Amino acid sequence: LLEAAKEDDALINSVGNFEMLTRFENRFKKDREFADWLNEKCPEAVDRANYLTEHLIPDDKNLWKHERFKEFLSLRLKLIVAKVRL
Repeated sequence: LLEAAKEDDALINSVGNFEMLTRFENRFKKDREFADWLNEKCPEAVDRANYLTEHLIPDDKNLWKHERFKEFLSLRLKLIVAKVRL
């Protein structure tokens, strides 16, 4: 989605956009909106909340859309830096 939207490769490959996924999860997730993928992966709200926390993903669903990628990336980088500083 991000490549199709012509996002900068440097942003796409930024550490703030990395997520530890298995090969299967990565193939399943590819070219899908994050919200759709997350809802299938974690159908229960508590599981989704835990996943977001564990993976340092902003919980603002509006930021999960590829149109808001730069905002998402900025906030996620802040979450990662805050976690590293602990």
